Amino acid sequence: MAAFESAQEGIWLRALLKAIDHDVSHSPTTIRCDNNSAINLSEDPLLHARVKHVDIKYHFLRERVQSGEIAIKYTHTKQNVADIFTKALSRELFLRFRNLLGLK
Repeated sequence: MAAFESAQEGIWLRALLKAIDHDVSHSPTTIRCDNNSAINLSEDPLLHARVKHVDIKYHFLRERVQSGEIAIKYTHTKQNVADIFTKALSRELFLRFRNLLGLK
């Protein structure tokens, strides 16, 4: 679900940049994800037969990856800065992610 929401935002931002004459069509918008299953579903159309029950949102994401608008790359959970907003972290990880965000 998070990858889908991020893809929607990325596509909207791409449209906004295009509207102000900033060409972004030469490279995909990269989304970092720590869920291998979500990455596999977004990249492999052969998995479609096994997951027909999956919400249409996943199919939307896969179509955007195949069209080259979105690229999903794996990020290890220990390097996922977004975890500061969603998980209880050790003090060390919290301070590291906070500094990466430029906060004090």
